[in-house]
Amino acid sequence: MLKGPEAHSQCNSQELRSSKPITVYAEDLVDFQSMMQILLILMLLVIAGCDHSAGTALSDSRQCQPSPVPARPETADTIRILAWNVESGGADAEVIFSQMRQMGTYDVWALSEVSPRALGTYADALVASFQSEESTPGRADRLRFLFNRERFELIGVEELNQEGRFRLNDGNHRSPLVIQLLERETKTTFQITVNHLARRRAELREEQASGLREWARRQTIPSIANGDFNFDYSFETQSGNDAFTAMVRDGVWLWVKPQESIDTNWSDSNNDGIDNYPDSMLGFAFAAGPARDWSPMCRVIQRDGDFPHNEATSDYSPTELTLRP
Repeated sequence: MLKGPEAHSQCNSQELRSSKPITVYAEDLVDFQSMMQILLILMLLVIAGCDHSAGTALSDSRQCQPSPVPARPETADTIRILAWNVESGGADAEVIFSQMRQMGTYDVWALSEVSPRALGTYADALVASFQSEESTPGRADRLRFLFNRERFELIGVEELNQEGRFRLNDGNHRSPLVIQLLERETKTTFQITVNHLARRRAELREEQASGLREWARRQTIPSIANGDFNFDYSFETQSGNDAFTAMVRDGVWLWVKPQESIDTNWSDSNNDGIDNYPDSMLGFAFAAGPARDWSPMCRVIQRDGDFPHNEATSDYSPTELTLRP
């Protein structure tokens, strides 16, 4: 007698062998085939309905989405300003003229140390749509703006001689020159001052910087300052002279620090072919008021052959400032 799985297997085998054969009739097969066909048709209808619904939903979704708006070019509203000390007594105006034409397109040129004899020469370097405004004091070293009058309308011109108790000119130097402009398309009003602070008189230079700070403090429109400030900023010590400290005190002015530290001036008083003040800056750009939020960016433009300076070229590198109102 078998026990366990073998007995169970044998028992099942006997039951299967003793089962009666199953009879399948033709009409049963027909009914089964008909049922399967009906089920297949129903499945196809369901699938088709789902596809149609999904397709309709996708189509509706696409119709509801707004058409993509082309992105405005990054430079469409950018204001580009180039500040440059063209060294009136130590450069050839025709060489400066040629270099200005090679520098590209700017909306505003802020020039310092401009000789009155070269005023027409520098204006000729630009297209006829540029308007000129220059300072009255400064003798042979004037300050001058050239701006695109097709884009901007001149609202006002001012020379800063005194700000409260601070002198901005003692009668023998250059007063900061300010122009107020209106952008014709956007109706945005802003003002720019071009500067050339005292070089040899440290006390007056600090007073001028303090005056510019206090002037900016009471302004209500976007304000920009650039030019030759003679702040003697050292890359090694990351600091400037007392005038620089006075200018940035209280955070009224935002110094738009150049993206790369590049020497802005060549000075070789003893003619030994070595820069007396290497790795330093005299040219700066600042923003105050709402102009601080205009994404200001600055860079020093130094081309091959700029330094060492020679008798035909300026001993300063131009400074570019871009802003997006």
